Amino acid sequence: MTDKVLLETLYKNFTRDVEERGEYWGDDHDFFAIADYVLYGDVDSYLEHMKTRSRIGRDGVLRRVNKENSKGEKDDFLTMSLLLPRVLNALAAREFDLATEIAKMMGGRLKAEKREHVFSRTLGYAIKATVLQSGDLPQRLADFHKTLTRKDTGVSYQGYGQLLNMMADPSVQDVTPALEHIAKYHKRLGDVVTEKALCQWGIGLANLAIKRGKTVTIDTDVIPADLLYKV
Repeated sequence: MTDKVLLETLYKNFTRDVEERGEYWGDDHDFFAIADYVLYGDVDSYLEHMKTRSRIGRDGVLRRVNKENSKGEKDDFLTMSLLLPRVLNALAAREFDLATEIAKMMGGRLKAEKREHVFSRTLGYAIKATVLQSGDLPQRLADFHKTLTRKDTGVSYQGYGQLLNMMADPSVQDVTPALEHIAKYHKRLGDVVTEKALCQWGIGLANLAIKRGKTVTIDTDVIPADLLYKV
């Protein structure tokens, strides 16, 4: 079964489930955003579902942060692995203020971070510093780049390191080469058909780069130009 046939089958199943429930659940928005674009080229549906999913994700995190503040103790559930995709999905949805809001809630939960893979932890802090343009950005990028020498991360993620460095460097205008590297290795990183179909992280970071005045000319099947932010 090809990925497209599988996606079409899943589309029928997801549609049936939504109709039976009479409502969308959070993960449904992730699926329909990708499937509506990949199968039907529907950019508006992609953005609508991504925006809704991003707000749901933000609201869930905010509830837990409010409980943290009221109890005076950290919530180990709020790991970098959980929060990082929420920031990048918000960027893919072109919800830049929402991404900033979530980024501010990332990090500082040392007990939870000790259990995480060093890659997730260092990438999370690098993305947070990039979004917030905080003063610790050089150190966060350096920490992340150290993980790219590991065999269990390595070449597949090197494009992210390149992109974050290029975005931080005012002397670099065109960040397309780094995005092309990300696109080239994306499908080997996905576990399910929707993850392989579109590179949500790449789309999100490309949007942020464009928003900040960088040049992006990529147009591939996993990072298509018509899903990118227009100035």
